[in-house]
Amino acid sequence: MGACGLSFLVVAGHVAGCAPLCQPVGAKREVGMKTIRMVLRIAGLLLTALGLWWLGQGTGTIRWPASGAMVGDQLWVTLGAGVAVVGLVLILLSRRLR
Repeated sequence: MGACGLSFLVVAGHVAGCAPLCQPVGAKREVGMKTIRMVLRIAGLLLTALGLWWLGQGTGTIRWPASGAMVGDQLWVTLGAGVAVVGLVLILLSRRLR
C-alpha cells in the first residue's frame, strides 16, 4: 500500500498519480506553515478588534449598548488593552514565521 492507500509508482521522490494528497515532506511543511500563519493572523485580527472594542467601551467612547455594564468601567480598559496587545503580537508572529 502506498501513502495514499493505493499502490503507486514512486519516481524521483514523488508519488505518481497521487497529487495533491501525497506531496514531498518539504511541501507538506510549507502547507502546514501557511495554515499556521493564516490561523495566527485571523486570531490576531479578531483579538485586536475585540480588545479595541472593550477598550472603547471601557473609556466610554463606544456606548453600545447604552445600558451595558462595560461602558465607563476601567476594568474593561485594562482588559481591552491587554487583549489588543496579544492580538497584535499574534499578527507580528504570523508575519515572522516562514
